[in-house]
Amino acid sequence: MDRSTHFRLAATTALAAALFFSSAEQAQAADSNPVTQAPEAQATDSQVPSTSAEPVAEPAEERAEGDIVVTAQRREEKLKDVPISITAVTGEQLTQSGVSGSRDLALLAPGLTINTTGAAAQATVRGVGNTVVGGNSESPVAIYIDGVYISGQYFAVFDLANIESVQVLKGPQGTLFGRNATGGAILVTTTRPSDVFSGSVTASYANFDDFRIGGFISGPITENLSFDIAGNYHKDHGYARDVLRDTRLAEYEDKSIRGKLLFSPDSDTEVMLIGDYGRIRDETSVSLRPISNSATPGALIPKDPRELALTFDPYAITKGGGVSLSIMHDFGAVTVKSLTAYRKTENFSITDQDRVVAASSRIDTLIKDNYFTEEVTASSSNASPFQWIVGGFYYGDTVDNPTYSNVTTLLNNAHMQVDAYAIFGEGTYALTDRLKVTAGVRYSTENRTFLSRRNAGTPLTAFRSLNVDAWTPRVSVIYALNDNSNVYATYSKGFKSGLFPAATFNAPPVEPETITSYEVGYKLAAGPTSLNLSAFYYDYQDLQITTRNPAGLQTLLNAANAEIYGLDADFSIRLAQGLRVRLAGAYTHAKYKKFDYLVPFFRELPAGGNTTYLGDASGKTMIRAPEFTGNAGIRYETAIGAGKVDASADYYYNSGFVWTLDNDYRQRPYSLINAQLGWSPDGDHFRLSVFGRNLTNTLYSMGTSVTNAATAAAYARPRSYGVAASFKF
Repeated sequence: MDRSTHFRLAATTALAAALFFSSAEQAQAADSNPVTQAPEAQATDSQVPSTSAEPVAEPAEERAEGDIVVTAQRREEKLKDVPISITAVTGEQLTQSGVSGSRDLALLAPGLTINTTGAAAQATVRGVGNTVVGGNSESPVAIYIDGVYISGQYFAVFDLANIESVQVLKGPQGTLFGRNATGGAILVTTTRPSDVFSGSVTASYANFDDFRIGGFISGPITENLSFDIAGNYHKDHGYARDVLRDTRLAEYEDKSIRGKLLFSPDSDTEVMLIGDYGRIRDETSVSLRPISNSATPGALIPKDPRELALTFDPYAITKGGGVSLSIMHDFGAVTVKSLTAYRKTENFSITDQDRVVAASSRIDTLIKDNYFTEEVTASSSNASPFQWIVGGFYYGDTVDNPTYSNVTTLLNNAHMQVDAYAIFGEGTYALTDRLKVTAGVRYSTENRTFLSRRNAGTPLTAFRSLNVDAWTPRVSVIYALNDNSNVYATYSKGFKSGLFPAATFNAPPVEPETITSYEVGYKLAAGPTSLNLSAFYYDYQDLQITTRNPAGLQTLLNAANAEIYGLDADFSIRLAQGLRVRLAGAYTHAKYKKFDYLVPFFRELPAGGNTTYLGDASGKTMIRAPEFTGNAGIRYETAIGAGKVDASADYYYNSGFVWTLDNDYRQRPYSLINAQLGWSPDGDHFRLSVFGRNLTNTLYSMGTSVTNAATAAAYARPRSYGVAASFKF
């Protein structure tokens, strides 16, 4: 079946469903009183002080999911009016679903998976992801926090505390969000300074001595100046055990603080200053145990998958922070905004390469990352039929990445610099009251330099450079079937930057990845019901593939092209007062079309460990691309006296995926259940709750490593349960 056939089939499926649900919605609307909808969002950047997905101000039970306001097109719009597949959740919804960290976002966003390679958190959206690690590795799923790009996958692990909203944009976002958004983008917005004195404190305790406390305080300083200070501390004493030393492993500690100042000298001007700092010590993703076949003679492999036998504690420490300054002024017809940011981060990790007791297997890696970004935009700020935005962007990054063996021996030291520039523009024109057309393009150019020093054997030094540029357009058409539903079609392109393999001395660079996307969809938001459907097809070129050469050393290649297509759906309905049900699912077909050459596959050796042989991965399933992911949730809330009781349960299913190019190492299908029960004696000011996560005690891996030394896995947290209390004022 060729590409056009696949796309016609997907488009026909989505449009047929759209017509069916549109007819049903019209019949329902004729017999029901319409609820108050969100006011039509002005297409203006002046109303978007930060990337936000907050609900409109109306009773929660009367709000359809499509009334959530999102900023995927860099202006405020209702979710149903945006021709992009989006999962948007509020901070309250994250708490209700037991989603406490960035690695748990996949529980709410179908088509998204987040796995680990060592200390790096790596997102995959609709099959688009990577396993590249190193100091200059960047995810093809771009992460933005309060509008600032977060560089590096080692800094994508964080607790979701004091969050206003999270938006997961699916599909290439290269026009408005630029480089490294081939798979999509994750937009995180933290709480905003308030002009009313307010705050909250939340604390919880769970098994494995898991303790959290966090909160914020916000309010006015003067008539035009307000502040917000938020802090978070999380300590998990570990759910794994070292049987040789009788110590706990897989500990996790996160402490962070963030401050904001908002200055509004008049109604047309806004200045926001943000500063943050955090430190995470994480053993969970680097505490890998051999599954069965260590190459170390006499290695002890405990039967319990959450028990290890090591001579030291592997861990990763990530620390750093940054400042950003946003200045925005509305000149009437045009709003101008500048966002300046500087971030300095550091990751130090100690890993056990054989995963057992061999003393010579310790590898220490240090990554120092300092980068500066500047973006200036001008956008329309009126209600004319033509809405537009133009802008320029700069990204400058310096990375140092030394690697040591057994603490003192410097194996390799990589120094990398990036200078990236972009200009972009996009406009939306309302041809009629129902039909809108959007077109935009971005031009990106960047220069990378790579200085590599090798100390093992004869000391050597090598210097390389890479210059690339790319055009990433987007064209969308959206048509309103009626006031509550739309159909759309979108064509877009994205690119992921080229890079140098930091772990390999004098390695040639890999060229950028490119992706071309075709998507059609349907969106409905009618009273208590919302429905979003989409069908997509991707032509994915020059994939950057991490593999290992016959000597077992990591290497990076532009190895393949791929074909991806699938369907997304999410549905939400209020069945009764206080009772809401949510269902969502994603089907993804992701296959490598053709590899340009043979690549190393792994085979277990009878005596332990693995050996490699050359094989053809053409036609194989793509790494970390489950065929189906889905989630369901139910929440009920009812008043009791002056207070209320709330209960919620969430279910997640993953059909499993492959870890390696040969498709021989797989994550089996698994499901997770989270639930909680809460009581508020005085409305919303105070709440007590009990909660459980992974209630079925499912065993699944966050990350898997296949090397000549062993096949090893880092298993996720088992069943956990605890109590929580929160106070708002």
